[in-house]
Amino acid sequence: MTRYESRVKAAQTLYQIDIAKADALSAFQYAEWLNNQEDEKMDERDLFAWQLIDGVVSHLDEIDAVITANLVHWTLSRMSYMDRAIIRLAVYEMMHTNVPTQVIINEAIEITKAYTDLDDGASSKFNNKLLDTIAKVLSIDE
Repeated sequence: MTRYESRVKAAQTLYQIDIAKADALSAFQYAEWLNNQEDEKMDERDLFAWQLIDGVVSHLDEIDAVITANLVHWTLSRMSYMDRAIIRLAVYEMMHTNVPTQVIINEAIEITKAYTDLDDGASSKFNNKLLDTIAKVLSIDE
């Protein structure tokens, strides 16, 4: 599994936590099942996905505050569950990892294109603009 696939699994898990109010472990196990993970042992990439999930869940209020502060004419609750999961994941990585911001944004947009974009590309454009804005704000505050 690649880091992209780990991020997809993390976004799927965060989606389940948000929509079904599932606990993180149950949601993660469901994402494992969705991805047809045959090996029951947690490998390095699963560990990376789990660290992302745990980080988002642990910092959810802080992450949501940053997202909310940067939304224009929109609210967090109006975002689709999957877009919200993707954005939360990206913002967590921007705030709490040393992954380059451009890598984080590119991966988030690729996940958006795969999971939430309609034919018009509106979701990926919206998410890209929001993440660019957040990245600029976070770099100013550092």
